[in-house]
Amino acid sequence: MNSAWEEVPPGQEHELLPPVPATARVPPAILFADSSPLHAMPANLRIAQMLVLDGISTSIDAINLAYRNLQAALLEFNRSMDQHRSPSRTVTVPAVMNAWAVVDAAYRLGLIVPRLRGLKQGPAVKSFLKSVAPVEPFRHVVQHLDATIPQLLTDRQPVWGSLSWAYVESSQAGTIRVGVLMPGAARAPLDLPLVNPLGKRFEVPIGLVTLSAAGETVCLSDVVSAVRRFGARLERAAAAAFSALPDTLVAQANSIYPSTEALRGSCSISPARGTPAGEKPSLGSRLEGAGVKRAELVVRGHNRCAIGISAKASAS
Repeated sequence: MNSAWEEVPPGQEHELLPPVPATARVPPAILFADSSPLHAMPANLRIAQMLVLDGISTSIDAINLAYRNLQAALLEFNRSMDQHRSPSRTVTVPAVMNAWAVVDAAYRLGLIVPRLRGLKQGPAVKSFLKSVAPVEPFRHVVQHLDATIPQLLTDRQPVWGSLSWAYVESSQAGTIRVGVLMPGAARAPLDLPLVNPLGKRFEVPIGLVTLSAAGETVCLSDVVSAVRRFGARLERAAAAAFSALPDTLVAQANSIYPSTEALRGSCSISPARGTPAGEKPSLGSRLEGAGVKRAELVVRGHNRCAIGISAKASAS
């Protein structure tokens, strides 16, 4: 583990870098609610449109969750440094892992969004796509790592890159601290980028989280902020669009699986387009199991992914 903080005059470390207070917390990740129109879609919506919206909402949730986990790991990193102990790999590895998870999900999101049928390429959408574009070079770094490793080693650059971020105890605090993390045990002097928080607004307590690798740099905090704004706009647009559709069954993601018997089976649910609310869709099922003579299937909801089934088996 190799880490560093902004250099300060000897003897002033404790004055300039006060301990992280136990009250500092990273807020929990906010995911789309189960009742969100991006999850509860009209069953007569085109399947291609459903799949694209699924891909978008899952990517946004993955980004928000990974970023919150990244912030939590960096906050724990701060605490370890304040206690003059080397941060555990249970902190540093999740930090790096979640940083790259944000890159991967944001790259996928940038590819999926233009596939959304009917989406107007207005200023807001163009601004969003421009905001996530900086993650693309990082995807190329991963995909072509075999070719870039020799240069990375020659330049003495970490294979997994490095992280830098700003920390401030609260919005009222007068001291901003800058941290840098490089995973691994390398001790040789390295030129690692540091964020410059002067004159910038950022989330408290951890913000301006920046990933640097193979000569590329991207502010993950900026990417996540753009993703959150886009997600909120898309959710509002979906609610308005779906409310104008005929009253039909709603496709929701919620499934229950048999857990008591070794059963094999398959089932399908296929509501016809325009099926009136309250009318049961067609259901096809097949269930088998060793020693099973009877199985009762109970539909728990209209789930387009995997219909909810509760199986009660008895041998007679």
